[in-house]
Amino acid sequence: DCSVLIDAFTSVAIMAAESEASRKDEEGLGQANRMNVYYEFALIVESICAVEYARPMAMKEGVISLLLLWLGSGDMDLERPAANALRNLTLTQDDYTAGWVHSTLIHEKGLIVIVGQLESGDSRVRLAMAEAISSLTVAPHTRAGIIEARGVKYLVQLLGSLDIQARDEALALAAGNALLRLAMGATCSGDTHVSFICKAQPTSTKERIIDDIIQNGALNSLVLMAKAENFGSLRFLSAQLLCVISEGCKGHTEIDGAEGQLCDAEAVSALGKILSRDITFIRSSVENSLASSDTSDLINDPLSNDFLTSNTTGSAENTIKEVRHVLRGLINILHPSFSREDSNTRAISDTQLKACSQLLTSGGLKSLLWIASMTQDACSKLAMIIREPSFCHDIQIGSFQALACLCPLLLSPNGPTPCTAKWAPFVLSALVNALKKQSLVSITSDNSNDIITDIYIDLLQGLGCLADCEPLKTKIIDELMPHLLEYQ
Repeated sequence: DCSVLIDAFTSVAIMAAESEASRKDEEGLGQANRMNVYYEFALIVESICAVEYARPMAMKEGVISLLLLWLGSGDMDLERPAANALRNLTLTQDDYTAGWVHSTLIHEKGLIVIVGQLESGDSRVRLAMAEAISSLTVAPHTRAGIIEARGVKYLVQLLGSLDIQARDEALALAAGNALLRLAMGATCSGDTHVSFICKAQPTSTKERIIDDIIQNGALNSLVLMAKAENFGSLRFLSAQLLCVISEGCKGHTEIDGAEGQLCDAEAVSALGKILSRDITFIRSSVENSLASSDTSDLINDPLSNDFLTSNTTGSAENTIKEVRHVLRGLINILHPSFSREDSNTRAISDTQLKACSQLLTSGGLKSLLWIASMTQDACSKLAMIIREPSFCHDIQIGSFQALACLCPLLLSPNGPTPCTAKWAPFVLSALVNALKKQSLVSITSDNSNDIITDIYIDLLQGLGCLADCEPLKTKIIDELMPHLLEYQ
């Protein structure tokens, strides 16, 4: 029986490797032949741990203790196979085996060893350990163990030291995803739901992780990742992490200096460029879909034709998801604060004006206005393309809130540029049309009335700032006043 043979081979191989480890310790580094045999056993154990079926038997034979011994040996010929084997064990798809691996690593204090190897001089060991840590962040008890072992510090330093433009993409993805899951919890993944209507929750762990990322050099690496011209795993990850970091700008997780450091690193400019590129892609696709709705021929636009004739919707869905993360991040950074003396008075900081300037120069404001102006037909076409009806509505909510955040900045006497105010009438029209059509009620029909009210308040406060300008005030009175009675 094949299964019996596999179990027997696994058991014998690990027992032999443990025996060799004991003899090596007794006899010292001794003869070269003995060391060659020892290294061969390490490679055999690595191969065993790569096979899903053999992993339970390997665990039964106590393989983790042996692997941790090799990982801390200082011998690269042992550390490499040990790191790969541990990584493979953490990737098991069997829930029982995964729990066994997690509990054994905690019991053996293996997380401290794994985290420490993020500083290994061997890039292959660093990668294997970063991928192992990323896998281990799926469970609350291993997340807590990684944090206790100072894993956040090591991951941040690793991410900050990478050459993103070289061959460090896999390492950046592993370290970044680990940080993302540590900050957000096990539910965080590529399809994490980004709500534009949730309030920040007090989470001390998240605050510490955000502060570590900002203070220890990873922010510049994330912004560099975000500046990639084309959609990819690294850019999507950077958008998610910048969204998480932006939560340090407001609410319960507010961190001193977070907003300023994000702007100094040009994070708003990077987010604005992502938004501009994604919306250019989406807009072209939607307009081509609308233009071709009465005929089978697509108009001559290679970008849209590739999009519409694709057999899969993965890239389209991910593009929209990226937009949602970007919008959430922009809202957090741009969201105005209120003075303590007067809750209706918005305090405008130089940092917010700088963020506004970065958004304007990146083309992000034009993209916000296009999202806000999407017709029902355009939303329906986009929903058909990505097969997610709620996504279009979600990004429209985000665009309304982001535009409302910009209102006090556009007319500020200390505005970022003399031409900033020219955008105010366009923002006004977008917000007025949203309120006149009661777009938010239809968008958030599944949510509570309190949340809908909060969004309306944000939009009305934004319009209140624009009303300081006499011509805009007249337009608000003429176009919106008859509808305001509906919100009482």
